[in-house]
Amino acid sequence: MRDPLKLARRLVPGSGALALERVGAGLLHESYRVERDGGCYSLRISVATPAASGPAPPQWERRVLQGAAAARIAPDVAYCDPAVGILVCRWIAGRGWSAGDVRSPLNQARFADLLRRIHALPLPRPIYRMTPAGWIAHYRACLAPAREGVVHRQGALAREADARLGALTAHPPVEPVLCHGDLHPGNLIDGDQGLVALDWEYAHATDPFWDLAVWSSSNEFDATERSALLATYAGRPATPAENERFTLLAWLYDYTCLLWNEVWAARRPGSGPPMGTAWSESLAARLGGANAVASVVVAQDLRQTTRPDGESRGRGNK
Repeated sequence: MRDPLKLARRLVPGSGALALERVGAGLLHESYRVERDGGCYSLRISVATPAASGPAPPQWERRVLQGAAAARIAPDVAYCDPAVGILVCRWIAGRGWSAGDVRSPLNQARFADLLRRIHALPLPRPIYRMTPAGWIAHYRACLAPAREGVVHRQGALAREADARLGALTAHPPVEPVLCHGDLHPGNLIDGDQGLVALDWEYAHATDPFWDLAVWSSSNEFDATERSALLATYAGRPATPAENERFTLLAWLYDYTCLLWNEVWAARRPGSGPPMGTAWSESLAARLGGANAVASVVVAQDLRQTTRPDGESRGRGNK
C-alpha cells in the first residue's frame, strides 16, 4: 500500500483528522509533513526505483536512528518498516542554516561538536562499512545498465579517481566510526534541543573525515576553510598527513556526487540536475585541473533544465 494518505492515517500517531503536505521527492523516497492531534511528523515512503543509498542491512538505518535519537541528535522514530521502506519520525521544529551561518566561527564549533557526538555513537550490529572506493564502485554499478559511454567513467576523470583512491590507501588505516554520510545544510536543523541531523539513510561506518569532506564540499569550502574545519574538529592544528587525507576525501566525495548526478539523470530523464545547473558546474570545476574538459562535458550532459526539485543525497526535514 503506497497511498500516502492511507499510510498516514494508519501509521501516524493519533486518531483525529490529519493534514498531509508533500515536501520532497528524489531517487530514494517521497516525503510528507503530517499534522495530527496537535503533533507533527515526517512520513517517508520508498519509491519504486531501485535504491541508490548502498547495500546497507535492512535494519541498519532503524538502529542508527534509535541510537542517534537517544543522544538527541536525530528525530524520534514513531514507526519504521525497512522491509517496505516506510519511516515515520517526529518533525523537528527549528531553522536551517544560511551560508553565513555555516561560516560563523561559533557555528563551526557547534557543528564540529555535533560531528564528534555522531562519531562517538555505538555502531549497530552487524556493522555496515563503506569506503570511498565502495561508493564509487556502487554508483558505477548503478550506471552500468542505464547508461552507455558515460564520458568520465572510461576517461581521464575515472583514472584520476582511481589514482586518488590509490593515494588514500597509502595512508595508515583509520578506525571506522559511525558517519552520517550526507551532512549538508538541508539536513541540519537548529532547534530547541540544539543541532539535529536529518536523513540518516546514508549512514555507515568509515573514516570520520568523510563527514567533514561531505560538509566542506556541500558548502564549497576552499582550502583555508577546510583546514579551519579540520582543526576545529580535532581541537588542534591538523598534521600535513591529515590535511592530505582530508583533501583526498573531499575530491573523492565530489566525484561520488558526480556519479550520483548521473544516476539521477539516467533514472529521471529530462528532470535536470537535482540541485540545479550552477551546483553541477561548480562540482565539475572542483574536479577540474587536467580533467576539466571531461568533467564539464558530464555537467553539460546533465544540463537539461535548471529546476532543482530533487534530493541531493537527502534534503530537508524528511
